[in-house]
Amino acid sequence: MSSGSSLLLLKEKRNNFLRAEVGVLLHNLGKLSRAFLAHERCLACKQLGLSLAASDKEYEDFDYDSIAGLVAEYITNPDTKLTKAERERLEPNAAVWLEPATNNLLPENFRHLLQQKNIHLPAPLDDRTYAIGDFIEFQDKKWYKPKRSGPRILVIFPGGSKATELVEISHHAASGVEKEGIPSGLGLQFQEPIYRATVFGFETSVDENKIESTRAKVIDAVSILDRTEIWKAVEEPFIMGVGDTRRPINDVSLWDLSASTAAFYKAAIAKLVFDKIWTSRGAFKWRLLHIGFDGLSFLERSPTIGDLLGRQAALQAALDDVRKLLEETYPLGNEIYRDENGSAFVVPDLDGDDTEGNR
Repeated sequence: MSSGSSLLLLKEKRNNFLRAEVGVLLHNLGKLSRAFLAHERCLACKQLGLSLAASDKEYEDFDYDSIAGLVAEYITNPDTKLTKAERERLEPNAAVWLEPATNNLLPENFRHLLQQKNIHLPAPLDDRTYAIGDFIEFQDKKWYKPKRSGPRILVIFPGGSKATELVEISHHAASGVEKEGIPSGLGLQFQEPIYRATVFGFETSVDENKIESTRAKVIDAVSILDRTEIWKAVEEPFIMGVGDTRRPINDVSLWDLSASTAAFYKAAIAKLVFDKIWTSRGAFKWRLLHIGFDGLSFLERSPTIGDLLGRQAALQAALDDVRKLLEETYPLGNEIYRDENGSAFVVPDLDGDDTEGNR
């Protein structure tokens, strides 16, 4: 497929790509909850041999991956026919999927929205029709680990689920790489409040009551299904949350983690659309695209304050247009940095690109 026809396909299927991107942005929505923080404290107390706080105990089995209820619906559906071997592969986790704190985190109408299968992606991601909730529910590596009988995901989706496997790959690129070698339970915080840190190590406590109330704002915004409005509405609540409670890696906000994962994901999808074949897990690569100009010189030539403000507005408007072109019209990647001299985007690493960006 030529690059021109691939770009047209990105434009033609953009609504599907952007709905998938929303799912990826929300893949850690379950962490924006008291339930998640209490569950993390339960893990820490077990590891340290401490008694669980009474207020946390009800969240001991909470699973932030399973809040969309897709697996719970599947295993409780009387029409689901599983062999003994298939049921044994799923049932060890049944208690988690059916756990009340997990299933009751989101309003029923919002769970229904997350379960609607309306995302149709082109090859090589055309193995099934996806729902926004799939990108939450099937994000974990456990679904894709090679087994003699095949990855566990094939029990539910015999044809595969490459678009959700890509979430796990993108999350690892955004977060997992820097955590490699760190024991899973090291540094867990065992008592309330949970603290989050800045990159310089300054810690502030997480307001769990505020997190609970602000999650409703995210739900309201997502229910509108407008990509621009969702990104605006999600940022502030997600900044309040924490991507990981373990010290010293509690310095990444839920927004940083979610937005970074979505950026890697969007660029990876574009790569797959251009190549039209699945890329092996270890072969995914990304590039930075810089849109630059000498903005400072342009601003320095302003004869008046009014002219300076006008020039600043013109520069921002131009960068906004570029952002809309690359993020929405032709969904190639997301903006990750901006200053008065331009913007930077995460984009796919396309075969044939040279060091100057020519193809």
